Amino acid sequence: MSALEDATILIVEDEIIIAELLRDILEKIGIKKIKMIHESDEAKSALSEGSFDLVLLDMRMDEDLTGIELANVILEGSGDPFMFITAHSDQATLTKALEVGHVSYITKPFRAPDVIAAVQLALTKSHEKELVIKDGWSIVRLPFDSIIFVKGEGNYIHIQTDSKRYLVRYTLDWFVNSSPSSMFMRIHRKWIVNIDRVKKIEGKNCIIGEISLPVSRNRIAELRNSMGI
Repeated sequence: MSALEDATILIVEDEIIIAELLRDILEKIGIKKIKMIHESDEAKSALSEGSFDLVLLDMRMDEDLTGIELANVILEGSGDPFMFITAHSDQATLTKALEVGHVSYITKPFRAPDVIAAVQLALTKSHEKELVIKDGWSIVRLPFDSIIFVKGEGNYIHIQTDSKRYLVRYTLDWFVNSSPSSMFMRIHRKWIVNIDRVKKIEGKNCIIGEISLPVSRNRIAELRNSMGI
């Protein structure tokens, strides 16, 4: 059985026609375990329980709970990977999505190839346990939980792990797109940290072991929230 056939998808969308269209697209690529929810209360209950490989979440649900609020239910609970469903003109809501540290979304009206590509990428990232890099002539596999922080310098990044620091020809944007967003956060234009490794925040800096790293002013609240403080 393929990874797609094994995947469990939850579609949270109050427009039944759109939810069914998404379901039909996903079924065509072999995804069989698809649950659809159209009411925010039912969605909140399902999201609290978790255990989904991917949640497709409408940013504008009913008046009781918005998609942003439902996303926070995920972040504070199961931590399941999720992707927003939104409209092209919904720029104000997209800005709010940035505040919860999430920018993965598909736009309405959507094209089937775009949905398929986005979902396949999200499922790949959610199952990926290692970062694969080229270090000189060698291919190195780094478990994500061994990565402490990443520093960007133009077209190069320093990847600090428990045992070694790697200098490789990649960008911070590449690392963001290659790593689980639930584990890492970009705290500054030059720095990404493993959230679990941050022990405390002092002023405008976060402390990891004996190292103090700068945190942008607009990221401090987000980092505190991710740390549960």
